[in-house]
Formats: sequence, C-alpha cells, structure tokens
Amino acid sequence: MTVERALTQVETGVAATLFGADPKTAYRNLAQLIHPDKVDAKLKKRAQEAFAKLSRLYAELNGKPAASVEKVIGNWIVSDPLAKGDLCDLYRARSVKDENVKAVFKLARSPKDADLLEEEYVSLGILNNFKGSDNFKKYLPRVLDRVEASGRRANIVSLAEESHTLADIIGLYPNGSLDFRHVIWMANRALSALGFAHSAGIVHGCVIPEHLLYGPVTHSLTLVDWCYSVSAESKKHIPAIAKDRKDLYPPEVSRKFPAHPATDIYMLFASLSATGAKIPKQFKGIFDWCLASSPRSRPDSAWELQDRWMKTAEEVYGKPKYIPLEIPKQ
Repeated sequence: MTVERALTQVETGVAATLFGADPKTAYRNLAQLIHPDKVDAKLKKRAQEAFAKLSRLYAELNGKPAASVEKVIGNWIVSDPLAKGDLCDLYRARSVKDENVKAVFKLARSPKDADLLEEEYVSLGILNNFKGSDNFKKYLPRVLDRVEASGRRANIVSLAEESHTLADIIGLYPNGSLDFRHVIWMANRALSALGFAHSAGIVHGCVIPEHLLYGPVTHSLTLVDWCYSVSAESKKHIPAIAKDRKDLYPPEVSRKFPAHPATDIYMLFASLSATGAKIPKQFKGIFDWCLASSPRSRPDSAWELQDRWMKTAEEVYGKPKYIPLEIPKQ
C-alpha cells in the first residue's frame, strides 16, 4: 500500500473498516506508513491529522484515551485539533516554558490571510491594554504570541475552557426549544463585550454564533476571532465575510461601507434570532430596532442598549435569577 492510499484510507475510514479482524496488526501497518516523521514534506500536514485520527480510533477501540501527536512550534507544544474556522485551523497548545499555560494555536490555511491575523493581534493587544475596567476584559481572549509555521501565520490566544459556541447550543436546542431567559443573559454578556470593545474604538466585525462562546454553568462569555475587526475611526469596511454566515450580515457590509458599532449590534441580534427561541412581545421592538437595514436606524451604543434590554427583562421576568443552561447529552 502506498502512503497516499494509506492517508486516504485513514481520512475517510471508520474503526471497523480500518482495523478489521486484526486491529493490532492493521494499526501497526498503517501507523508505519503515515507517521508524520516518515512521509515527504508535502504530505506532512495530512499525515499529522491522519495519524492523530488513527491513534484516537485505535485508543477508543481499546477503551483508552487517545494519544496526541505533538509538535513544537516556537515556544508552543501544538497537539489536538480543536476546530476548523472560516480562515484558520485551531489546535490545542501549551507553553514550552510552563505546561500550565493552555492556549489555542490558530493557523491560517492560506498565507494570503496573514493580514487578517495581524488585525486580530493588533486589536486584542489594544483591548487588553485599554484603560477601561478590567472586569470587561474577561469577555475577550488574550493574545499570547504570534509565529510563522509552514509559511503561514499563526496567532496563539488564550483558551476558553468549559464553553460551548452559540452554534453548538442552537444545534442542541432545535426548533426554538431554547428558553428565552437564556437569550437574556447571553445578550447581556455579549453587549458588555461589545460595549467595552466599542469604547476602545474597535468593531469586532463578525459576531456570529461560532464566535460567541458561552459557559453553561458560569454564564460566562468569550467573544472570539477578532480577525475581521477594524478600528471604527479608520472608516475602513469589514475586511472579510464568513462565507457560510452571509445571512447574518447587515446590508452595509456587502456594500463595503465603513464598519460601525451598529454593525456588531445587528450581527449579535441576528445570531440570537437564529436560536429560534420564542421572543416575548415586549422584546420584539428591540429586535426590530437592532435589525434595521440602515445602521443609522439601529442603536449605536451597546451600553445604552444593554440598559434597555435588562430593564425590559425585569419588566417581563422580574429580578434577575440564575437559571442553569442544561446541555443535553449527545
């Protein structure tokens, strides 16, 4: 069997087809063929991902935790894949100097996107050094480092543990089954993050469900992926659009009008609308306001919007009360 064929077999296979009647021998033969240290340089990336999958499936077959394929890049030990973003592949990482420092290694899939990762590096640097209250910085990732790997740019940002993307939550609560009371605190946290960012002069530019990470127990939020961000004062337009989420953008983005705080507010409420949660009539005016087609007709202050939002919540539901978000078992 050739290395190319072995890679394809692992990439497309499941445990039953890969290991057959003699799992130990099948695993050993495949592992020898696709080990990342033995393949040609042009196949190394594929081999790393395929070897990780092969190891995971074999470990699961034997009731053991999967071993990671690790690689040292700069000051970071990069291991398991976390997710695939619109621009980047995300991996778990930890510091070479201190293994307790956990991070996300964001590697651009194309060298052409280096400028977008630089925008994230700059924006998060501005926000994390902004003189506003540190209490709001908890809603943002911290940028820890930047490196080049295989001719592509990578940012290393802090890891948000024990969180689920809004996209995950929507998938777990289909057909509008999410209690709107969860939308209350989700919007409240996101408006805090946006209010802080806007006060520092930064527009996020891509407030979509995949970038809103929520802690179901702690009700925490991390607003991630600042690659699309711009300075509001620069009068620049949003530099890129998440291809699969075009329906969540306001009209001014496709027309390449200057980015505005109202752009982020529109996208936040379009994302919250995507939960399908039943909106009480007292909130429908707020949603209509935030989703107006013209940015001039929308609220441009996340702080003022947050104040109205929470006052309306108290009118409808009474004093704020903690309600745990139960994550259904898969």
